[in-house]
Amino acid sequence: METKITFQPIKYIPIHIDTIQPDEPLPCDLYLKAISKGKVTYSLLKREGERLEVQEKERLLQEDIHLLFIRDSEIENTRDI
Repeated sequence: METKITFQPIKYIPIHIDTIQPDEPLPCDLYLKAISKGKVTYSLLKREGERLEVQEKERLLQEDIHLLFIRDSEIENTRDI
């Protein structure tokens, strides 16, 4: 008997950086989006429970980063964002 495994692609939802309260524990993981040679990747910025400090938020804004991303499966955890 052969077992077929299928993978569902992870979907990411944009969150505007202004909705994130600095120095508060994050309710879910936060990701940065990067595009290189036409390929989109998401890299982990902060884990659930960590804090996005004011200085980090300011640095991201200075780099013109206004959107961070969460996994669509964690949308329920973001009611506090």
